[in-house]
Amino acid sequence: MFNAGTESSPSTPCLTPSFDADAGPGPGPLGTAAVNVTFQKQVQTPDGAIALPLDGIAFNQQENVLITLPNATSKLTLTLSLVSTGASPGIPSNKATFANNATSMTVTLTKVKGVGVQGIVGIVGQNVSDKAGDITLVATGSDGNSYGSQSFTVVSVLITANTGTMQQNDDASKLFNSLTQQLGPTLVSLVQNGPFVGCGIGIEYVGQVSPKDYNGRVTLRRFATSYLYVWDMSNPSNAQLQNSPSLHADNSKDGQVSTTVTKGFVYDIDSPGPQITGLAANSARSYRANFTEFAQLGNWVQNSVVGKTGSSEDVLASPETASLLLKSYAAASCNASPAGGPQLNSTYQSNNDNTGGAGCTLTGVAGGAVPCN
Repeated sequence: MFNAGTESSPSTPCLTPSFDADAGPGPGPLGTAAVNVTFQKQVQTPDGAIALPLDGIAFNQQENVLITLPNATSKLTLTLSLVSTGASPGIPSNKATFANNATSMTVTLTKVKGVGVQGIVGIVGQNVSDKAGDITLVATGSDGNSYGSQSFTVVSVLITANTGTMQQNDDASKLFNSLTQQLGPTLVSLVQNGPFVGCGIGIEYVGQVSPKDYNGRVTLRRFATSYLYVWDMSNPSNAQLQNSPSLHADNSKDGQVSTTVTKGFVYDIDSPGPQITGLAANSARSYRANFTEFAQLGNWVQNSVVGKTGSSEDVLASPETASLLLKSYAAASCNASPAGGPQLNSTYQSNNDNTGGAGCTLTGVAGGAVPCN
């Protein structure tokens, strides 16, 4: 996939504040001059817990929110409220609740050496926000003074697979067009404006973000689920999983693009299919694969978590998942022409060859097909 922005590993330690809450009046509690808490999402990964800015919570997901009062020396009890941004105090939000389904609760922050006092609460995205930042988390002390607040958004992403005309706002379109001819059945190059070395199915994954004015980062992630079967038509019983030459516009069967939302949309593009490398003239090679695409809030980098290699079992930041899973497939066959270049082969055209998009396809050949579901 193509990265429309700079990616960086989300490696902030879970106990290191990195995002200040909105300013608000309040006394210096418990012998410290600090007056405002910080609010961060605390995300568990196989590599441990990390802390992220509380800018978005995925619809239908629960996030753990870490509340920190730096430099405080004694525990502190706060009342937390979820209110509609701009509403009078006490008007609850219908977009998010705490884990107990309430919009108000108390939490006690306890001492953490070298940090201050901290506590964790769960917040659930109950309804998609009407506009960005329309929910505010407010912290109030027992004396009625404010200890800070933070606005955030409940976000949802609807993903579709496009094999027709490319979207005008797609940041990846320029690079994609230098590698292929078009979406749908197409010829594919391995380098920008280089010679075509295979055939593929150009698929543009379009993520429609709600609310449309949310401007946080969203990562589209894709995994091969039935994996890649490639075989030479002259010897279909020799179909191999992954080991035969295959193509991807993003150079990987698994991956992600992390991008800032543009006019309510995020995009991912790929053109999976067979290479003709090592294929005799007038011979043909076929390809079958199924994929799963989904969206996660934040800026995630593939394989940034120790022990994970981009497989379908990768559960990195599952609370950040903001979309349903979209199943998609690619089925393509390619000739090695006498001139040495690739051309689409139509032998299996009547069996939905040289097609792709939403859905799935049988993988494998000669009775060795993996079921499509």
